[in-house]
Amino acid sequence: MSKADQRNADVTLRVNMPNNHELGLAVSPSRPLPQWLGWLERAVDDWYRQLVGATWALIAVCATLGWYVPAAVVTALSATVGWLAARADGRQARLVHRLGLTYTLQHTVRAALFAAALSWAGHVVVVGYLAVSLLLVAVELGFRFIASWLASRQPPLIYSPQGDQPATTVAFGRHYRWVARQPTATFVGELALLPLAVAGALTDVSPLVATLVEVGVGAGYLVWFGARLLNALRLGSEASFERLLAKVKVEIAQAGPVNIIHAAADARAPYVLDQWIGTFDKLPDPTLLMIRSGSYLSTVPKDVRLLTVYAPAAWQAEEAIPDSARVVYYMANSAKNVQVLREARLHHVFLNHGDSDKASSANPFVRVYNGVWVSGPAGIKRYEDAGVDLPQGSYEIVGRPQVESLKVGPLPADATPTVLYAPTFEGYSNDVNYSSLETMGVRMVEHILANHPGARIMFKPHPASGILRPGMTTARLRIMELLATGDHVYVGPEAGLSLYDCFDQANVLVSDISSVVSDFLYTERPIVVTNPRELSTDDFKQVFPTQASSYIAAADLSDFDALIADAIGPDSLRADRVAMKKQVLGDLPEGPTAAFIAAGRRAIAKAEAHAATIVNEFRLKE
Repeated sequence: MSKADQRNADVTLRVNMPNNHELGLAVSPSRPLPQWLGWLERAVDDWYRQLVGATWALIAVCATLGWYVPAAVVTALSATVGWLAARADGRQARLVHRLGLTYTLQHTVRAALFAAALSWAGHVVVVGYLAVSLLLVAVELGFRFIASWLASRQPPLIYSPQGDQPATTVAFGRHYRWVARQPTATFVGELALLPLAVAGALTDVSPLVATLVEVGVGAGYLVWFGARLLNALRLGSEASFERLLAKVKVEIAQAGPVNIIHAAADARAPYVLDQWIGTFDKLPDPTLLMIRSGSYLSTVPKDVRLLTVYAPAAWQAEEAIPDSARVVYYMANSAKNVQVLREARLHHVFLNHGDSDKASSANPFVRVYNGVWVSGPAGIKRYEDAGVDLPQGSYEIVGRPQVESLKVGPLPADATPTVLYAPTFEGYSNDVNYSSLETMGVRMVEHILANHPGARIMFKPHPASGILRPGMTTARLRIMELLATGDHVYVGPEAGLSLYDCFDQANVLVSDISSVVSDFLYTERPIVVTNPRELSTDDFKQVFPTQASSYIAAADLSDFDALIADAIGPDSLRADRVAMKKQVLGDLPEGPTAAFIAAGRRAIAKAEAHAATIVNEFRLKE
């Protein structure tokens, strides 16, 4: 991938499709085009909206002037653009689809415009063309109906992150894919009708012959669709549903999972699971990974070996929870959490996907969980200071197992000093926007380049930067340009470097209020945290108490160069930072992973003791 392609891919944020669409694309992908045509797919997606609008306008002009031969050429081009864009599955195609301009509607518009152009020929073939075109559109709508019906008949499905999917999962996914992308067969049929119609208009073909040819094409498609309809009816029948559901439940029961990981995020937040999956893999008891969003399937790390089940609906999640389950882990607050929280016999543990002084780390919603696991004493105090009162024994201090393998202490002095700039996500509302990227990021990088020429810069923005604020994307692109020369590194999705890989190379971290800062504390190396809201130093430390040992960079950068010089050089805050490490990440002689596993064993014991006290769940279960 070229640097330009990498840049475009990195700033393109995913648009989620409905769950059944996403499952189809994840488990039954289309065959890729030859490598030499890859550029065409990318180009079509980049200019998709413009190409659709331009081709429709050209067909309309041809229809107005009666140029049905040029209209056929442009119609074929427009259909090909739509088919390629759907295959590329890029942002533009997804946006257009989500806005209601599905490939079926586009097919209908193209057919109507070309029929208007063809009508100038005054030939009966126009009737045949419209009839078969409407039949193809009806077939595509039929696939949409099948997919909707099957979604209501779909049991929880076993999913393999490695890619070798169970036959049942593929069977459902294939039907869903025909909705997510135009079936190649109907695309070919649309193209085939165009020369037939033009030939019928240009030559002296009898109405009977023309009609028979078009009826033959339509009959072929009816047979093709009928076969798939019968297949779908068998797959979604009552007997099939009961059999498949029983099979999935038996497979889960045989695995005997004691722990359940409840992953309800979507594809825009792969980091939620990424940072915890390695720790879950070390739990001594069998663990089930439950995916609740179709878009998340394709982001699950390929090396995950845990039994994984896809259960988007509440009833599917309930069916997928086996009798052996004792503890459910939640990594983020999601609306779908409530659907599993109602299982009273289970012990529900909230981990959060990071530890920081963000408002999300002191959310009162945690009252619904049986246990709240925090990194250190600072996490408990954060909830208490926010007025979140939890029953005694709710908290467990488990550190951050993710950082246990990081290098601790100063890096070799003879190496080039590396400054890692890792700004956080802008948040979903302005009051929780802690990011410096848009307001300070470019200027900070320029300062380091100008005043610390011996330093190397690594830039790793949050994966979701720019999802709500276009200025974040603009700043990211500008910093990428500034770092394009020299030994500097932009850590994008293709770089192959995790955040923790970057930590091991960084002498100094420049970041915002986020879990990135808390995790870097483990290294005991200097941290420069930004103050984009221009709070006074006292107010900043009161609102963000875990930053008392960090260098605080003012929004006007008046002291930034001096802070970087101190951080790279004498590091006057080292002693304070080492003390803060114990408050934020806990003082765990046995290490965070061992603490996490021990807390997990206690959670299982609590779940079993609690389940023994339940005499009536007031629910009727089969």
